[in-house]
Formats: sequence, structure tokens, C-alpha cells
Amino acid sequence: MESVANSVTNLPTSQPHFVGIAARILALAACLILEPILHPVGAACPTLCSCSATNVGGEAVSCGPGLVGFPQGLPADAASISLSPQPSQAPNNIPVLQATDVQVFKDLTWLTIRRSKIRQISPSAFATLTKLLGLDLRDNKIQRLSRSNLVGLSSLITLDISDNGGCLLDSNAFKDIPQLRILRIANIGLDVIGQMLRDMTSLTHLDLHGNNLFRLHGSSLASLKNLRHLDLSGNDLYGIDEDAEPVLSSLAALDLDSNPWRCNCAFTWVKSLPRKFVAPHGGGRMPVVCSQPSRLSFLNVWDVQGPQMTCSAAAISSCTGPVTVWAGDQISITCDVEGDPFPDVFWYRPDGTQVQSDVTFATADTSTLVGITADRSVHHGLWRVRVVSYNTTATKTVQVTVLTVTTQSSTTTITPTTGSSSQHAGTTRVHSSNNNNSLQFISSTTLSPQSVPFISPGGRPISNLVPSSISPGSKGSNGNNAIVSTPSGTGLGQLSTTRIPGSGPGGGNTNNNDNSKSTKNNSNKNNNNSNSNNNNDKNDNRFNSSNNNNNSNNSSIDHNIIVLVAILSGTVVCIVGMTLFALTVYKIRQKRQIHARRRRRSADLYR
Repeated sequence: MESVANSVTNLPTSQPHFVGIAARILALAACLILEPILHPVGAACPTLCSCSATNVGGEAVSCGPGLVGFPQGLPADAASISLSPQPSQAPNNIPVLQATDVQVFKDLTWLTIRRSKIRQISPSAFATLTKLLGLDLRDNKIQRLSRSNLVGLSSLITLDISDNGGCLLDSNAFKDIPQLRILRIANIGLDVIGQMLRDMTSLTHLDLHGNNLFRLHGSSLASLKNLRHLDLSGNDLYGIDEDAEPVLSSLAALDLDSNPWRCNCAFTWVKSLPRKFVAPHGGGRMPVVCSQPSRLSFLNVWDVQGPQMTCSAAAISSCTGPVTVWAGDQISITCDVEGDPFPDVFWYRPDGTQVQSDVTFATADTSTLVGITADRSVHHGLWRVRVVSYNTTATKTVQVTVLTVTTQSSTTTITPTTGSSSQHAGTTRVHSSNNNNSLQFISSTTLSPQSVPFISPGGRPISNLVPSSISPGSKGSNGNNAIVSTPSGTGLGQLSTTRIPGSGPGGGNTNNNDNSKSTKNNSNKNNNNSNSNNNNDKNDNRFNSSNNNNNSNNSSIDHNIIVLVAILSGTVVCIVGMTLFALTVYKIRQKRQIHARRRRRSADLYR
């Protein structure tokens, strides 16, 4: 641009004066037009954001407070983005961090999002941020962090997810970022490290303070060959395995303050660590102080003699069981475990296979098997639990019964009453649980849906087994007579209403060869017999109807009783469960209060 201006300015002086002025104006206009193209400036920052150039190129963007969602329209060449309201300011509200929010920032090297109420991170949200060196998600509400959430961060050096209370970390969450050097996962409620750090050989700083860790296994730190700084303060640690000594001894800084250490024989090795870790002088750090047993409370472990630090053998005092569970439901077995130090607990299926440790949960004095979906072919049988504590062991067995759902059908057998060749086509069979109920034989051609009986839980038929469509004198499908009987257990006996084919309503034959008088007398007799039989049939019908009503009422009463008992049982189970839950919460709070008081006493003691 300077060459253009100079060429126009240095025109021959012989030209008219106004030509020189016009040339200068054109040069200035060209500069104003071409300057944004040759030297572009960053796009304007959106509302609630500020943007400034950095010494290494790109822009530094800072937004907040009071953001609702990730800000749009940020400069694509941003080198750092910070969405971090101060503690005195209103927090942001970004419940879900989407891939579309950050995928355009290909040159981003640092991303800080604090106090923004993030609850969820979409899979592959950072996949395009291959130049990102630092990711700070501190003080949010992230519920879970998995491997898919951190994919693509091939250059990441620092990760901070502290103060996300209750955040669950998958065991392979950090598998794709082995180059990480600084990891801060403090105050998230972590209770087990497991093998989540096994591939992080480049890690130099690890901050685990303020979690719920109650025991530290050496295998959890074995791969951290370059670790220099470790903060374990403010946990529930009562012991550290001796196989962690090689890693801890090589550290430059180790903070073990504010833990309820149990000074037993398994903890004596800690005195072999550098004294600056166990009994530091100055620097605002506290020494390692015994919490248990009570006779050693508030004593500096450095001053406790070896013979005073004793152990007790592993034992299983009791287990819930025998356990009965439906197939598909969750199996839960809890055992009261004793031992000092607290034992390692191993669970074995009936076939001898050990279950994975990620389906167990341990407290200060119990171990519970959880997260197993019952499968009869695998889990039905005798389970074994084994506990190991400092060269002592104990075992116990628990019977687990896995129930499967079976369908029992009720049918009515319908066969002809006579004849050697039975016709079973189109028939239905009902099996009653009451041996006193006789099978009913009726014509298959007259069976209607309303005639299929239901058997009450007590074994009594809810409805009469004889369908209303069967009438005296009807025939079966093979032309034989249909025999209709009633259950012998109902008190009616066998009220047979067999009819001879071709007989009249009264059951008597008429004789055409008799004289008129005989015919008249027989007719009168037949009428009387017919009336009598009709009355008997009506009485039988009324009696049967009354019996049906009684049976129906009895069945209804039985059903109501069963429903009432089920409701009462469910209510009792709910009340007991809620009570046990409340007691558990109370005990946990009480223990934490005791630990807090002891820490305060310890702090007062060494001031």
C-alpha cells in the first residue's frame, strides 16, 4: 500500500496542481478499501463478550456472566475462550455442551468454561480441537465423563474437572489422552480409582483432594512413572497399600493431610517415606495423624512405635440370604466384613467364576454385590464370598435361587360319553388344582366362550363348568347322549339329567294301541310327570344358580383378600426400606461429622 501511495504522490510536477491532489485522494481511498483485505481484523464480539489480540496470533475471548447457552458469533481464529463468571457474579447456564458449539475453533489452544451449569457433554464434542492444550471445566454439574467425551484431544496437556460433585468417571475415560501431564479431579465424590490411570505414563501432577477415597491400592498408581506431585488430602483414606511405596517415594510433593488414618500393622511402612511427607515442618501442612484405633487417636504416626500398630484377622460375620430373585431382576447380597485393615472382598458365581470388581460396593464395615442381572442358567446356586486381609482369609457361601416365570393353562376336556373311538378334535382341557372337582364331559359342538371356567386360588370353580347352551336331551358330536354332571365337591352330588333319545319331556313313551281311556290316563300321568320334572328342573336350575353365585362370591372374596395382602406387604416393605435408608444416611453423616471434629481437633492440637 505504501508503494501505491508513493507512486501516485511522485507524479511529475509539470502536471496541473489539481491532478496531484486527485491522485492523493485516490491513493488514500485505495488504502482504506484494501487494508481490511490485506490485514483483516477479528469479527466483532457478541454481546457479553470481549475480544483482544494475542502475541502468538488469534484472539483471546472472554464472555459472561449470565450467558444462556454457548455464545454464537465468536471469532473463528480464537486462540483462547473463557466463559468463567467470578464467584460474586451470576453463573452461566449452558446445560449441554454440543459439538457444534466449538467445532469451528480449529486453532483453539485453551478452553475454560467454569460455573456454567454444564450437565452433559455430547460425544465427540471436542473432536476437531486437535490443537487444544488446556481444558478447564471446573465447578460445573457434569454427571458423567466417558471416553467418547474426550476423543480428538491429541495435544491436551492439562485437564481440570474438579468441583463437579457426583461426576462418574468411566474406567477408560482417559484412554485417548495418554499425553496428559496435569490432571485435577478434586471434589467430585470419587471413591475408587481402579485402573482409570493405567495408561497415563506422562502424568506429572495429580490432584485427588476432597474425594471419598477410603483405600489406595498400589496397582492404581503403578504406571505413573513420571508422577511428581500427588494430593490425597481431605479424603476418607484409612490406609495405603505397601506396594504403592515405589511411586510415593519418588515424588517431589505428597499431601496426606486430613484423612482418618488407621494406624495398624499394614500402615507401619509409611514411616519409611521421606519425613517431609509424613511429618512436615512449616509450609502450612499438617502431619499424618492416627484416627484409629482410639488408643492412638491424634498421635503423629511418625511418633508411634511399631509394636503399637497391630492388626486383626479377616472375617465374615454374616451375609444376607438365602436370596430369592426373579430372572431379570437385580441380585443384591450384603455381607458384614471384619478385619484390620479392611479386607479385599471377592465374589464367585456358582460355577466358580469371579465377578468383576465394578459390581461391588464397600463401606466401612460391609461389602455388597450389586449390578448383577439374574440369569438362572448362570446365577442359580451356591455363591461364595472370600475376604483377604494382610495374609488372613475367610469364606462364606450364600444360596441364590433364581425363579423363572412359567405359564400354566386351564382347559376343559371334552370327549364323547360312549364309544370306543374318542373324537378329540376341537376340544379343550382344563386342569383343576382341586381333586374333588370332577371333569365335565360336554359336547364339543355346544362349547361357547362363556362356558370356559376359571379356577379360583382356593381350587373352587368361579363359574359353573356346565355351559348354558347344553340342555337335557342334547346329543354329542358323534350322535351319542351328552352326560352333564356337577362337581362332587359342591355339595350337589351327581345330579344326572340323562335323557333317552326320542323320549318325551317327562321321560315316558306313548302307546297308540291303547284305548282312549288308557290314553287319557297316560296323558294325564305324562302331564303330571312333565310338570313334576319341569318343577324339578327349575329347582335344579335355581339351585345351580345359587351355587354359582356362592362360588362367584367366594372367589371374589378370595381375590380381594389376595389383593389386600399384596398391598399391605408392599407397604410394609416400603416402610422398612425407607427406614433402613434413613438409618444408613444418618450413620454416614454421623461418621463424617466425627471425622470433621477429629480433623478440627487435630488442627487445633498442632497450631
